[in-house]
Amino acid sequence: MANIRNKYELWKYIAFIKIKLVYYMLIFEYCCYLWSVNN
Repeated sequence: MANIRNKYELWKYIAFIKIKLVYYMLIFEYCCYLWSVNN
């Protein structure tokens, strides 16, 4: 039981990191877009 719970926690942690990375990538691309439009 503890093993399954640990795997779930690990999956949740990995999913959180992936979502965070995608979020930062979107912000970065948006900033690059604004920068290219302004220049």
